[in-house]
Amino acid sequence: MSQDDFDARFRDLVDDEFGIQVSGDPVPEPAPPRHPYRPDGVFSFDRALDDADPTPDEADRFVPPDPAVPRLPRNPIGWIAAVLLVCAVLAGIVRAFVALPGWTMVGAVICFGLGLALLLVVVLPRHRPEPMDGGVRL
Repeated sequence: MSQDDFDARFRDLVDDEFGIQVSGDPVPEPAPPRHPYRPDGVFSFDRALDDADPTPDEADRFVPPDPAVPRLPRNPIGWIAAVLLVCAVLAGIVRAFVALPGWTMVGAVICFGLGLALLLVVVLPRHRPEPMDGGVRL
């Protein structure tokens, strides 16, 4: 089947299905867009400088805000969790170099578990309502 036969069959199918007469003329290719700074395909720095706006934009006058000062946690449970975690880590380090009784490691594991649990209680939200919008954000 030649290309002309294929095109004629396609036109017949479109006419039968949709009732639209399709012309057999090929569609012309669109012209490539012309960039204002590249009339001949080469970037012109002089033309770009001539077309540039000498007045500053809003973006040029932007002054970034001062960085936020890190604050210590106000929640005492957070402090207790931090102290328990630090004590557990220090007990583990000391235990690696010095022979201590076995109850110290049991205490360190308990401190670590309790500190981690308290830290999660402080960090995780207490109540998160179900989104009514299905999570859509604009």
